[in-house]
Amino acid sequence: MAYTYGYTCDGTELSDTDAGRGQTRINGGDDLPYIQVVLQRAIEKNQFVGTNRANEVAEKLLNIYCVGSCTEIFYNNDKKIDPEMEMRFPGQDHSQLELINSFLKKNDPAFSEDKMNTVLNSIFIKLQKIEFTRPIEALVKEMLNSEGYKLSRFQIEDALKSVGFSFVAKKQSAGFAVSLSEDQVPSRTTVAEADISTPGTQALKNEELLDSVLQKFILNLRGDLTAEEVHASITFLKDVFQQMR
Repeated sequence: MAYTYGYTCDGTELSDTDAGRGQTRINGGDDLPYIQVVLQRAIEKNQFVGTNRANEVAEKLLNIYCVGSCTEIFYNNDKKIDPEMEMRFPGQDHSQLELINSFLKKNDPAFSEDKMNTVLNSIFIKLQKIEFTRPIEALVKEMLNSEGYKLSRFQIEDALKSVGFSFVAKKQSAGFAVSLSEDQVPSRTTVAEADISTPGTQALKNEELLDSVLQKFILNLRGDLTAEEVHASITFLKDVFQQMR
């Protein structure tokens, strides 16, 4: 889904021992400032909020954060669409979906309370098309054959190219994470009905606190950095910390 929208993927990882480690790192390229605004990680927001592009980016993010869970339930249901299927989202993704929905509700004049159902239905329509499922199955095959269930950007793109999925390489910037595993989020039909008091909510607060501390540290070192440069620095430091754990 990310490549469909012109984004790229820095890497993806699954874990059968730690449910919190499964994630994909999406690279938003030139959309990064808008992504930061939608996910409320930007230092300065006013110049981006309320623009058509910001709303378009929010729509992309909504689809990206939903497609993993939709794909899981689609394949677990033998590639059949059942109106009674229950949706479940990883806690961190669920928190991000709440942020995206809140952004669209405040800033998109065309926002509808039925937005989530519309997005889910459109994703399931895509999942019934071979041009969408073929790349998914190529990625799954590559992942299962990989060492440690990890794929680099080059492995991901090679898998996509192997089935004729065309895309244009975009400018690389700091990325954002999408979960690949389920945690303790209750099953619900839609996000709007789900209980937001999940472990992922506290995890998001902890991450925001860490981001704030790192931001102050970086700006104390270099006060002339742009918001994009600060965010890229924060992402780099967090990746270093993760590798040292």
